[in-house]
Amino acid sequence: MRTRLIERSDSTLAADATTPDSRHGSVVAVVNERAGSVGPTAAAKLEELLRARCAQVTVVSPDPDDMHAAMAAAIAQKPDAVVILGGDGTARHAAELAGPNGPPLILLPGGTMNVLPKALYGPRNWEDAIVAALDEGTVRDLPGARAGEHLFFVAGIFGSPALMADAREAVREGKMFSAINRFHIAFKRAFAHRLRARRDLSPMARTEAVAILCPLFSRAHGDDRLEAAFLDPAGALSAFRLGIGALTGAWRTDPATDIRACRATEIFGHGEVPAVLDGEPVTLPPRVRIVAVPVAARVVALDDAALASADSTA
Repeated sequence: MRTRLIERSDSTLAADATTPDSRHGSVVAVVNERAGSVGPTAAAKLEELLRARCAQVTVVSPDPDDMHAAMAAAIAQKPDAVVILGGDGTARHAAELAGPNGPPLILLPGGTMNVLPKALYGPRNWEDAIVAALDEGTVRDLPGARAGEHLFFVAGIFGSPALMADAREAVREGKMFSAINRFHIAFKRAFAHRLRARRDLSPMARTEAVAILCPLFSRAHGDDRLEAAFLDPAGALSAFRLGIGALTGAWRTDPATDIRACRATEIFGHGEVPAVLDGEPVTLPPRVRIVAVPVAARVVALDDAALASADSTA
């Protein structure tokens, strides 16, 4: 299912009346040059594209250690839109910082998987995505989910298959020996400590992993409902399949999946619970409660027709 974002009444970016040739007002952009598909020339290219369409443009390229402060400062300025060019973790963190009362976000695909940007703009590169967002996008509420203190917006997986994300990161960095070692660790941990979990007030069940699909993609009705899948692989190879599927969304059709709609899911582990939220690995405490967040942030997104057009072109 495509995006189920809620359209707001303020559905276009504010135009500056003093500059009739500009369609949009003020925009602040934060560029993570270290992200997978960004690079050192991206900031200048992005600024060029923004200045052709916006009245007031600020573009910053902070060091990785300063990324949080730069995004927080951009949001605090309350421009008509904040543009984020980076990977999945950068996009998710920006949405966490902005929240439901912050300026609308344009989350461009600058990483490897680009889970959330693809949901908003289809399989476009970041250059095409910013043009489409400014020319065709509307400001909409973005639903999501909260796992403990962490927000996520597309999908999360909790349990030993999530350890495959560490191996994926090593492969992406070209560290093949480290990748093999991390796969080995993941296999050793698989089935060592199973989770206990329940949806809403249902009885507790034992499972190897839990996958959560947010309202953005869920087939459940309403932005206050999630889809929760209990994943029970039959062996190490099945766990590996689920771990890779967790990174691509393929777990949804996996035969080891029991998936149902719910408003909340509780997970209990024997120790820290490894997880992947929107493609990024995190570690959570032994008890995790996951709930839907109907309005987690605001984004500039494309409608279903524009997304379908991008899919057919790709």
